[in-house]
Order: sequence, then C-alpha cells, then structure tokens
Amino acid sequence: MVPMRQRPNQPQRRETARRSALNQEIRVTEGQALALLLVLHLLAALAYRHLVPLGQGPDEGSHVLFAQCLAGEAPAGTLWRLGLPVLQTGYEDPNFEVHQPPLYYILAQPFYRVGGAAGIGWLSLLASLATVWLVWRGARELTRPDLALAAAAVVALWPMQTFLAGRVNNDLLANALWAALLWRWARGLRLGPTAREGVCCGLLLGAALLTKQTSLVLVPTALAAATVIGWRSGQWRESGRQVAVTLLVAALVAGWWFARNHVVYGDLFAQAAFDERFLTRRMTPAALEAQFARHPQWRYWPYVLGWTLRSGVIYLDMGAKNILPTGVYPLHAALLLLAGAGAGWSLVCRARHDRRDAGLAYAGLAACGAVVLTLLYVQFNQKYFQAQGRYFFGLMPVWGLLLAGGLSRPFRVDSVLRRYGVLIAPLWLGLLNLALLTRYVPGLYEH
Repeated sequence: MVPMRQRPNQPQRRETARRSALNQEIRVTEGQALALLLVLHLLAALAYRHLVPLGQGPDEGSHVLFAQCLAGEAPAGTLWRLGLPVLQTGYEDPNFEVHQPPLYYILAQPFYRVGGAAGIGWLSLLASLATVWLVWRGARELTRPDLALAAAAVVALWPMQTFLAGRVNNDLLANALWAALLWRWARGLRLGPTAREGVCCGLLLGAALLTKQTSLVLVPTALAAATVIGWRSGQWRESGRQVAVTLLVAALVAGWWFARNHVVYGDLFAQAAFDERFLTRRMTPAALEAQFARHPQWRYWPYVLGWTLRSGVIYLDMGAKNILPTGVYPLHAALLLLAGAGAGWSLVCRARHDRRDAGLAYAGLAACGAVVLTLLYVQFNQKYFQAQGRYFFGLMPVWGLLLAGGLSRPFRVDSVLRRYGVLIAPLWLGLLNLALLTRYVPGLYEH
C-alpha cells in the first residue's frame, strides 16, 4: 500500500515560499550594471553642477576665458601669435590658461555657442562618462566582469572625478584619452602588436599631447607598453614597429604645437614664460618654507602629501578645501595602502602560476606610468606649490583596478571576501559622495 503524500499546511507553504524568495537572485547583466554606473555618475555630476556655481572649479574662470578667446570674445589687450592667444608675463593677466594645449578649448566651441560658458561643462561631462566606460572596457581585456565593473564603479563614484565632470577644465578630456590609451595597450597585451594598433595609439597620444602637457608622461609609458607587449607575445620586432608608428603619428598630430611654443616662447614647452608668470604670482615652496619657519612642527613635503591626499578626495576651491571631517582622510589613505598591499600580493601569486600573465604585464606598464608621473609631480612641486591629487587622475584605470582588485583578489576564489571585497571601495566612495551632496556642499555658496 502506497502511503498518501501529506499536503503541507499553511505555515509550511509560507516557509517554503519565503525560502524560495531568499534563494532567488536578482539577475543583472553586465551591460545593465555598467549603464547604472553611468547614470549614477551623470546624476552626481549634475548635482555638483547645481550646487556649485560656475567659476568655483580649479582655475575655471581662466579655462572659460580661453574658450571665449577662440570664440572671438577675447578681452582687450590679448596678444595673438600663429592663430592662438599668447601667455603674457608682464602683468596679472587673467587669461593665463592660454599656455595650455588647445584641443579641449577648440572642441568646446560648439558647446559654448549653444550654452554659453556653462555649456562647456557638457563637454567635460561627456569626457568623464567616456572615462568610466573606457575603464570598464580596458579592465575587461584583463579580467572578469565583476572586477571590471568594480573598477569602473570606483571611477564613477570618486568624489573629485564626479565634481570635475561638470566643470570647465581640460583634465576631463585628458583623463578620457589616457584611459583610451591604457585600454588599447591592455588590448595589445591580449592580441599582440600590429601596425594598425600603432596608428590608433598614435592618434590618441597625439590628441592627449594637444590636451594637457602632463600627457608627456605617456611617451615613456608608450615605450614601456611596447616592452611588455613584446615580452608577453614574443613578437619583439612587431612591438617595436608598433611603438615607432605610435610615436610617428603622435608627432604628426601634435608636433606643430611644440614647434609653435618654440617660435613664440623660445622653448618647446613654454617653460620660461610659465616660470616668469607663475613663480612671481603664486605660492612657492620657498614662501611656504618661510611660513613654516615659525612653526617647527610643520614640514614642506608632509604638507604636500597631505594636500595631495585631501584634494584627491574632493577640492572645490580655496574657500572650500577642507569640507569633509578630518577623520575621512586617514581612512581613505588606509584604504589605498591596504589595496596596494593586496594588489601586490595578488600579483606575486599570479607570477608564480604564469610569469607572462597579462595582468602582471599590465601592472608593469602601470607602474612605469605611475613612477614617471610621480617624479614629474615631485619635480613640479620643488619649483611650484601645486599639490593637487587630480594630477594623478590620468591613471584612473589603474586606481580603479587597484582599489577594486587589491581589496578582493588576494582571497580564495570561493570566499565571501573575494566576492564582496570588490564592493568595499565603490561603497566607500559612494558614501563620501552622498555625504558631500546631502550635507557638506548644499548651502556652501548661498552667501
């Protein structure tokens, strides 16, 4: 005799339904998650645009003035040479950003004509959205979707990046071009070198050199990229050919700018004019050292390091440089150090399994770029006091992978820490943004 199956009572049915609901996972595709990050970045940037008036970003008024000059609205007394305004050193000229390469300001012209000075911010916003996408795309050449999305989330939610995304500033276009180059080099690590890729990288490098002078860092980084691509693929001749094409195309695209500098200012980088203009009118290390002499506990380089860390998190203007609680910055520094240690350990483990691992090669490329940029930053702050963390934002793809991967990849594949460690940095940065946009920035400029 077959026993009859006992029908579950009402409490049992409710418990079964509850367990079924708990076991169900919300399925979100990689594309949907990336779209959500882009929307969050857009909304945060628009919120900062609404809360912070035009002109309160880093040197924003002078960036606007350069764009206005190219639109035919140059202020009285502006000098022109070879089709562009000239940096004047004899008086306090507010149009001092004209020493910058002109690509951002040329591309800004249609935005200015449609929306005025505020309209130029939309060019920055588009470039910042492109940066988030490019960080994800480059990371996907090297790693799994979870880490790639987390790296993009770090960039999308980084407070200073989201604030700058709505400002008139050439940093955003430069950051996007750097991210594009790092993506193409990561792609080269996976697919190997080609002359066609050299042309693509040359166009991007030339555009970066026409956007911001710190992009000179990318020239030795291109040589490092050729080295690691050749090392990993074993195609040394092809890799050498690719980098030669890259440098040739970049010279064809941007060489005229450096030639103009030599004609107008007497040197390729307009360094003498820049020194004459800024060393007499900006805070210098010598002036700070004189102030610190009255305070024996203060030292110049720790001060530079502190400013770099703070301004890298968020920096609105001189009147709002320390708006977050003091305790935020040590926590942020600790997160960076932990991520760096975790990333280092993870790379050591990967090297034990495969010495030609693509991630290991990319880390060498990134380290070269970071070292050259740091040396340039130190040299710059030996002459001028310009301790601003945003100068390192060109390497945002690296910082994204470092913070997302360094806090998750050292752990076992099947561990909870590995699965959810990728969320630590995005959540931290997202909370900082939320605090800034709801508590610390509102009302800051109402009086």
